[in-house]
Amino acid sequence: MGAGSGAVKDAEIAIDGAGNACLVFSAAGKLYFVNGFDAFATPQLIGSSDAPAAVPKEPSVATDGTGVTYVAFVERDLADMSAVVWTNNTGGRFKNPVAVSETAGPGVDRPTIAVSPTGSVLVGWSANGGAHGDDGEIFLFDGRVPPPPSRILAGSEASFAGDDGGGMHVAYIRGGDLYYSNGKGGSFAANEVRLTTSGARELRPRLAVTSNGAPIVMYLSESAGGLSLYLTDGNTRELLVAGAAFPGCGALAVGDRNVYRAVFIAPDGVWMQQGIVGAQRQRSKVCDLSGGEELVAIAVDAYGYTHLALVRAGALSYMNNAPMPIADFDLEPFMGTVPLDVQFTSKSQGHVLQHRWDFGDGKTGLDSAPLHTYTLKGTYTVTLRVTGSGGVVSEIVKTNAVTVLPKQDHFYIPDAYVYAGRQNVKLPLKVTNVLAFQGFQAAGRYNPNVMCLKPGDAFLDFAYTEVGPLRPEFVAGNQNAEEGWFTIGVIFETSFPVVGKSVPPGRRMNFLNLVADFPSKVPHRASAELRFEEDVGNPVIRNILTVLGGVSVRPELHNGQVIVIRPDVEYLGPMFLRGDANSNGAVEIADCIFTLQYLFSHGPAPRCMDSADVDDNGVVNIADAIGILAYLFSASFHPAFPFPDPGLDGTPSDLPHCVY
Repeated sequence: MGAGSGAVKDAEIAIDGAGNACLVFSAAGKLYFVNGFDAFATPQLIGSSDAPAAVPKEPSVATDGTGVTYVAFVERDLADMSAVVWTNNTGGRFKNPVAVSETAGPGVDRPTIAVSPTGSVLVGWSANGGAHGDDGEIFLFDGRVPPPPSRILAGSEASFAGDDGGGMHVAYIRGGDLYYSNGKGGSFAANEVRLTTSGARELRPRLAVTSNGAPIVMYLSESAGGLSLYLTDGNTRELLVAGAAFPGCGALAVGDRNVYRAVFIAPDGVWMQQGIVGAQRQRSKVCDLSGGEELVAIAVDAYGYTHLALVRAGALSYMNNAPMPIADFDLEPFMGTVPLDVQFTSKSQGHVLQHRWDFGDGKTGLDSAPLHTYTLKGTYTVTLRVTGSGGVVSEIVKTNAVTVLPKQDHFYIPDAYVYAGRQNVKLPLKVTNVLAFQGFQAAGRYNPNVMCLKPGDAFLDFAYTEVGPLRPEFVAGNQNAEEGWFTIGVIFETSFPVVGKSVPPGRRMNFLNLVADFPSKVPHRASAELRFEEDVGNPVIRNILTVLGGVSVRPELHNGQVIVIRPDVEYLGPMFLRGDANSNGAVEIADCIFTLQYLFSHGPAPRCMDSADVDDNGVVNIADAIGILAYLFSASFHPAFPFPDPGLDGTPSDLPHCVY
């Protein structure tokens, strides 16, 4: 990575809160940041894009739980003076770096930046040539404390690490020996521990801290002109490489269960050793040498996977041991009517950091198990794209995975015209269902200024409906006369023995009547705005049919309107009962015979042609006679409004007016 940036001189790695590797590297006198979520494809420049007056080097990187990345590094100016600066990418872009020290010197060691669990930024470093001679001074910058930074110890080549409690720990060199300290109790000097007294000269320590605050230090030891790489926890020392040919090319991290992971460049390759100091350990080769190895960095993510950055001959590489992601998913159901709720579940294998769904209807999702609602009929192709560590991507496309059918079940409110001042008017609710149903719930709204439902649950009536003969065992109605809403719940059977009461499939059958009064003093042709509506009431209710097997389906809703006619302003003629062809006040088989005699045997014409027009299509024909038989004997059809009570015809037609 970073191939277009020039020869890479230095790099550090951290893991962000989402599990992505974050790398900061210097190349051609500039500092860059890349993130694994996009496979490190978009480097961000840290600092000015102009020709720098100061050259950045030796970066350190840390992240917090909110996704912000923090970077500290050494800036060397044209006078060869160095200072420690830091920045972060709050808001998405890195801010201009800010110095954490007011002084600069010729010898500033690599800083360490850490973020405490509370979000405080801590930067530690050492500077040679200070008041203590060659050992230099060690400084700590605490973002919670006004500058200048604190001088905490005498020493050089300091390496810091933060613990889970927000404390800072430091390993450093003084007089050629390795020391360790921490800031517990507010004093680094009081907690200082000398880790080596071997007589050799120790160099370049790298520090990590376990979750219980115990230090682990990797360091070089120079003796008789040769270098060896060691690891110590202060009690036990382990030799990693004897005769190390690559000074400083090692890094250290602590993963779960306080197991350390040490990566280093040995004469025969890049190796990683993991274990507990002085106890069990395991060593494995990461890769062979290819020439020009300069640096290796390590980080461990929350899942226990190891991430490495390796600089070889100016080229930066990244690797990890996380399993490759393989996308796969299940869905249920794959077919249904609109609106269709489909539960998707990722069955992806390997290490997955991000799911991205394309549901095929223009909507996307990021959850591993999203519930998605399709609101339009059609056939949809679904794509799942999963991303693993380092931006590795796997994708699966399931063509025609979901089929959404038009709704087959329907609720209807027929249009109705009602004279003002009428009381106890039955307004039918109609249903078309393809499967027998055992209960239902309905919800809707009306205009309480024009129409008044009967109080309590007296607004519910089952006369001349398909539900009435079943004698439902649970009926509950609720309404709010001020806000103008109603909710209804009906179950045909609630007690043992259950015999399977149900309404068989049918078309435009009456399943319930709303009973309402219409005041006399309302505007002429005022609309009651009677309609079905979802999520009405307290608690909210949706319109649902429960079919055999206990499955709930959501019917398509067809709303009508109730127009109130002031008879003193406009008279629409006498009221009539739809289906009462012989005008005797009831719908019975005689009405079928009367209609057939009129059509085929020169019988008398109905006194109200609209009453004989059972299906309200503006024509009286044999279909109306069949409709009466269907209503009386097959329970598959009900006359159009006005039914089951007399009322007015709101459908324009060429039929003559009723004459009584």
